[in-house]
Amino acid sequence: MEQKKTSLQLGILWNTWGNIFYLFCQWLLTILVIRITNFEMGGEFALAMNLSNIFFAFAIYGMRNFQVSDLANEYSDSTYIMSRFFTICSAVLLACLFLGFFQYTPERFLIIISYVIFKMSEALFDIYSGIFQKKWRVDIIGKSLIIRGVLTTTIFIIALVFTKNLLFSIIAMALTSYACIYFFDMRHINKLTRISLKNAAVYVKPLLITCFPLAGYLLILSIIGTTPRFFLERYLGSQSLGIYSSIATPTLIVQTLVIQIFNPFITIFSEKFYEKDRKGFTTLLLKCLSLVGILAIFAFIGAFLLGDFALGILYGDKILPYTYLLLPLIFATILTALTWLLSGILTVVRSFKELVIINICSLLIAIISSQYFIQNFGLQGVNIATILPLLFQVVVLLFVLLRKVKIVMS
Repeated sequence: MEQKKTSLQLGILWNTWGNIFYLFCQWLLTILVIRITNFEMGGEFALAMNLSNIFFAFAIYGMRNFQVSDLANEYSDSTYIMSRFFTICSAVLLACLFLGFFQYTPERFLIIISYVIFKMSEALFDIYSGIFQKKWRVDIIGKSLIIRGVLTTTIFIIALVFTKNLLFSIIAMALTSYACIYFFDMRHINKLTRISLKNAAVYVKPLLITCFPLAGYLLILSIIGTTPRFFLERYLGSQSLGIYSSIATPTLIVQTLVIQIFNPFITIFSEKFYEKDRKGFTTLLLKCLSLVGILAIFAFIGAFLLGDFALGILYGDKILPYTYLLLPLIFATILTALTWLLSGILTVVRSFKELVIINICSLLIAIISSQYFIQNFGLQGVNIATILPLLFQVVVLLFVLLRKVKIVMS
């Protein structure tokens, strides 16, 4: 047990730093696109990133938490991998239909679909990460993210500097990402488990049916986050989206830090729930929520003291009129992290129906508030339309979770 705890602690460190570094690389791209080109091109890149999140959410199918909490090994690793191939292909097809329906220009269509294909490499990596996590090797996840972050960022920057072509740069980045997964992740997967896709196909359908509510929940959750920015681009244009995304991207470091610290704990929550250890379960939950609160305080203090200075260094004086957006964005990212944490734990206790219902209500709030607040309050309206549904989610998710634990583990 002591060895397991030590392995988990080291793994969490690798996993956390790997995710932060990878996010930093993605954030660096948004800065460099603007620096190398302009806010208009930055808006195009931000639009591709935002829309691709919807199809990424469909591709990962809400399966990660289910996968790592499958302690009885109801489905094999091969089945999880085979199911991911199916959801990735379906997500790309849905992306093409979506972009065709909204009649995006051919150039914008190609940029967005290329970024979607890049995001599918992350969806593939997600299922491999679930295997690593179940084997208590989350350190491999962190190492992989660092390697992939360095290589994809370097290739993207080189391509953009020499060609000034965003489409070509995204394609080069996507090819690099798939190469990293093939040469690094698959090599480690083959050392940890035996993969036989031929025998796994028959179990894919039952797995997808079981996880369908989770897929619906995660897809809706992704749409909730994308909805305010979708309406921002429609009402105020891609340049406004580029400005907003430039300020929003650094705040994701806080969100990712919280999410990645607690992702490995989903397996521990599963063990506590499986053993009906109510005291251990609630104690762990309180510790997690307390740590989120501490991180939030530091994030607010840092943003208040250094926000204007840091954004000015990164983007120049042209961003300073918009730094008022930063503190509400910090609040939104903390709420998002709490939503991910509580939703992950509700997955452990198998409250799938409740997750879907809560997210549908939140989506309606996001759609209504986005149309009203963005048209009346501009960029700050995006913050309001983002915070309201998240606040609703956190309150209701926590209530449902505590009620479920009381009933099932009493």
